[in-house]
Amino acid sequence: PYINVGLALVAYWIIVRLPGSPQAVARAPYMILAGASLTALVNAVVYIAPSLTPVLYVFYNGVDVSSYVFSSVREQEITRWFAVAPFGVTLVFVLCALRPPRMLFNPVRPWLYLLIFGLITIFASGFRNVLLQALVALGLAAWFHRGWRELALGALCGLILLGAVIAGQGRAYELPLPAQRALCWLPGKWDSVVVEDATNSSQGRFRWWQDVIRFKVIKNWWAGDGFGMSVRDFEAFQRSQDFEGFMTAVGGFHNGPLTGIRSVGVIGLLLFYFLIIATAVTAVRCVNRCRGTVLFPTAIFLAVQIVWFPVSYTLVFGDYSSQLPTTIMLQAFLVLVIRMLDELPQPQPAAAPAVTARGFPPARARLPA
Repeated sequence: PYINVGLALVAYWIIVRLPGSPQAVARAPYMILAGASLTALVNAVVYIAPSLTPVLYVFYNGVDVSSYVFSSVREQEITRWFAVAPFGVTLVFVLCALRPPRMLFNPVRPWLYLLIFGLITIFASGFRNVLLQALVALGLAAWFHRGWRELALGALCGLILLGAVIAGQGRAYELPLPAQRALCWLPGKWDSVVVEDATNSSQGRFRWWQDVIRFKVIKNWWAGDGFGMSVRDFEAFQRSQDFEGFMTAVGGFHNGPLTGIRSVGVIGLLLFYFLIIATAVTAVRCVNRCRGTVLFPTAIFLAVQIVWFPVSYTLVFGDYSSQLPTTIMLQAFLVLVIRMLDELPQPQPAAAPAVTARGFPPARARLPA
């Protein structure tokens, strides 16, 4: 985490000084989507052919090894493609930035099918929080594009479509288990395996967080314990091979406030909240300033992520050590958009015709009778 944060700070320094034009900055969402696409493609290969995992892992250790491990240990009850979720939600962000969400549901346009593809990849991952993030992004984009009326209309259309999918599940068709897991936080007729898996996951986290407080896992609540783990804890993990124990030792509690306190303490967490809330306010103002310019889609692409983050970090899912670098990167692009906005040519007001003392235009400016 120290290296990741350091790299993010260096990247921030570089990005805000990029000599690009507003047109080049407007293409930033596509570049980010290209990176997410490449990562998803590599992971899709190991999901389809788990035996290739050791080969690809030598070159890229971001490969998800779960399919390789489970194929040699035991069969998973729910086969989830975890690592394709970032691509799916990024594709949704890009589409939200390009078009108002209501226009995405036009069957004669390619946007609808791209949106469906993005949602399919999210369903394949089985992440409830990522699906919620995509739905919130659609709502925020509707508001940014055309205000509260568009948000209300888009929410109504979304509820109708989502309700139709849920109503048919278990009656007219059976969705794949990962898709059911992503949707199971909504009322519906879900497979018992999915319900049990999601319930155990939620209850396990609640118990985990209680144990963190009860057994005083966090040593310094005011200043934090920093990143990583002690040598003693690492040696204990090597002996036990307990994954939850490992995550506890490194502070990966899957809870935003707790991971923040563990890393930087209550003081650092309060400063972090000030940072992300101020960034969210700036993102909304940036969208309003970019309206009608080539930078408007990029501003929405950033804002749908930044505005939702304080809520999701607190109530849904949070990991301070991994999300701090992401926050720094988003702030860098936001500052870059604001700087490019200042470089756009400003519209000049139309010059009023000169008048004489009597109130008539001069002779050379008069229109012919």
